[in-house]
Amino acid sequence: MMEIISLIGILTAIAVMIYGCVKSVNLVILTPICALIVALSGGMGLAEGYAGTYMNGLGSFIIQQFPVFLTGALLSKFLEASGLSTSIALNLFNKLGTDNIVLAMIICNIVLAVAGVNTFVIIFTIYPIALALFKKADLPRKLIPACILGPTVTACMIPGLPTLNNTIPSSHFGVTVLAAPTIGFIAFFSAAAGCILYLNAEAKKCRKKGEHFNPIPEDAKYTGFDMDQTGLPNPLIILVPLIFIIVTLNCFKFPAYASLFCGSIIIVLMFAKTLLPSCNKLLGEAVQNSQVVVTTAALSGFGAVVTSVPGYALVADGLSAVSFGNPYLYTIIAVAVIAAISGSAYGSMRIACTAIGDKVLALGGNPAVVSRLMSLSSLSFDSLPHNSACVLILGYCGVSHKEGYKYLGVTTVVIPLIVSVIGVILGSLGLV
Repeated sequence: MMEIISLIGILTAIAVMIYGCVKSVNLVILTPICALIVALSGGMGLAEGYAGTYMNGLGSFIIQQFPVFLTGALLSKFLEASGLSTSIALNLFNKLGTDNIVLAMIICNIVLAVAGVNTFVIIFTIYPIALALFKKADLPRKLIPACILGPTVTACMIPGLPTLNNTIPSSHFGVTVLAAPTIGFIAFFSAAAGCILYLNAEAKKCRKKGEHFNPIPEDAKYTGFDMDQTGLPNPLIILVPLIFIIVTLNCFKFPAYASLFCGSIIIVLMFAKTLLPSCNKLLGEAVQNSQVVVTTAALSGFGAVVTSVPGYALVADGLSAVSFGNPYLYTIIAVAVIAAISGSAYGSMRIACTAIGDKVLALGGNPAVVSRLMSLSSLSFDSLPHNSACVLILGYCGVSHKEGYKYLGVTTVVIPLIVSVIGVILGSLGLV
């Protein structure tokens, strides 16, 4: 009976979590409320549930992941301030032209994500360029959000990079960020091809239907933007810090935060005249951006409470039933479900590592394959309509959920889910 009451508490907390996310309630406020619902319905005391389990889960995530958040924010901020982000984007767009606008946007966003530019900086960098090109190509703006966010999500599938998608599961399972590279690269190229084919097809459909670019009043702030590259650095310069980061991370086994920090120092030295005068300001902005770690850590605290109550046993049994005992299928289902609840790829992996990590290994899962599948499947149901990045990019581009989420849903939910299933098949066949 206690397990059933506890399960009802978990489901109630999940419903409150989803409703709160849709209503834009801050997760730092929302998660402890939901955690207390779970704790009290599961027979856990108020102090034990909040001060103990919840705060321990939150604190352990910050201890482990804050250095990566901080150094990643530093790298991204320096790339933005040096002009490299804009230079990379403009060069690709100018070379591929408006006839290949979808391909140009996808390649550009993947390159920026690989270079270490975070999702929000990519949105702010690319949108003015996309606006000018979509207007020139006379394509509807409703495609812009998917052309930006879809390939950014796809880039997170690449093994060997110091992204949180790689570092969170790999550190838990004791493998490298290059774990299961065959599965990872097949997934990445499959997802990239899927994005290109799908968005190109949708662009052609829009042209056949006679749909055109639809301006809105907010476009006026970007009317002075042009595609001139004068004064911007050579985009190939990005190879210097990027290669250093990848080599030190994978060959010399630097911690991810150390590789990212060294990459940031290299950029500062390369653009000393530009960056040093405003270095203190840039550092402050990077620190402010890194504080998003608290939001993700709050989700980890919620997950810690969920996995500590009796009702979780029923959830685990249910996941085992639908996965037919296959550790890899169990992994992607569990992570996708948690990602749907939390609306966070990073939070879902952290919760899943604690909640199902030992179980999937006991079922015979290869740690490297499990780590890679967690990384892939976390990128699927995290992008449901209540996801913060989806809400931000639709609003920033002046596109409603009704107009633009269809395209976002395919590129950030359906395609990652398909490649996760491909990963399960490859892992079950013994490919790593």
